[in-house]
Amino acid sequence: MSNHLLPEKIAIVGVGCIFPDAPNPEIYWKNILNKQVSIGPVGPDKFDKNVYFNPDVLGNVDKNDKTYTEIGSSGISLNFDGLKFRIPPMVSRHMDENQKLILMATDQALNMVDSSKWNREKVSVFIGNSLAGPIHYDYYKRVLFDRIAFHLKNHPEFKSLNSEKQNKIVSDLSNEMKS
Repeated sequence: MSNHLLPEKIAIVGVGCIFPDAPNPEIYWKNILNKQVSIGPVGPDKFDKNVYFNPDVLGNVDKNDKTYTEIGSSGISLNFDGLKFRIPPMVSRHMDENQKLILMATDQALNMVDSSKWNREKVSVFIGNSLAGPIHYDYYKRVLFDRIAFHLKNHPEFKSLNSEKQNKIVSDLSNEMKS
């Protein structure tokens, strides 16, 4: 381990967060102290039980992209004002929820201190996020569809179906993945 000294001190001057049932750090901490549970059954609009749920994978190392639980976060209701961040409404409508959450949490952190006392050249924002948002996944499904359709159309058993059945299957798959 290196013993290099930092040329200047580092200070954490603000914190921001947005979680289910906690739109800011103060309420998040209050929920922890009150032992509030903010998870529950996830709705079918976010979690297709027929695709992802299999209680038999509990304890397995390889879960084959399945889960043994039906609970999670029910999501966060956003009241995002893009104009506050100089983002035009047309652009704001197409932003991913995670992008909006990051801006809102960063705004919370930066508003904890008097910005008139900052040297802007020495301020950094560090963000933690483990997932892409729903817009990313919808886009990825649309891109992935073409690969799946290509392999499906070239599969010998699929080719053995009459063209009407082939077209129906590809059309149904397209509607599901591109909707």
